[in-house]
Amino acid sequence: LETNEQTICFMKRMEAAGAKAIGVHMRYKEQRSTNPAHHEKLAELCQAVSVPVIANGDIDSKKTAIRICEDSGASAVMFARSALRDPAIFSGEHSYSLLDCIEGFLQVAALTDNHFKNTKYTISQMIRYGGTKNFQPKIEKVKTAKTAEALYRLFNMEHIWETRSNRWPLSLEEAKVLSNKRFRSEPLGRHSCAEKEKKKQRKD
Repeated sequence: LETNEQTICFMKRMEAAGAKAIGVHMRYKEQRSTNPAHHEKLAELCQAVSVPVIANGDIDSKKTAIRICEDSGASAVMFARSALRDPAIFSGEHSYSLLDCIEGFLQVAALTDNHFKNTKYTISQMIRYGGTKNFQPKIEKVKTAKTAEALYRLFNMEHIWETRSNRWPLSLEEAKVLSNKRFRSEPLGRHSCAEKEKKKQRKD
């Protein structure tokens, strides 16, 4: 809100009403992402309530998240654009290319039967926030893709979409296991999905 006093008052009312945790975005409502978040005001907010406080705003790495929690006493952080710009941010210190992340996301989306419009939107936002200049022409192709098959074809992954019916629906836990295996143990190469699929077919 306009002042820390007003924000603290509101947070205490939330706590009294039974809130188990409170998320605080450290920008004012009239500010946008181009304005820096006011994390210097966060410690006072965290000290004012006994429930966990979740910090939001300008958190772009694991290092930044740890620093903000240590400096302010926040219990956790949350972020949106940073996860779209670098989906591998959740994997800690590992480094994955945007294409690795797109391939991984498309495979999990196919295996969990994710809605096409959601898959398309997420991919376009990943390119918008995390893509280099070389990636930008592809965003228009993503936006104009009319079917899931067309979207997967843009990344040479149509085989993943075509064979999905043999493997889905996966449970949420199974999808998590798949994601963890892909992003914690082995970075993906540009054609790694296709190569793995071909090897599996040869074995079968």
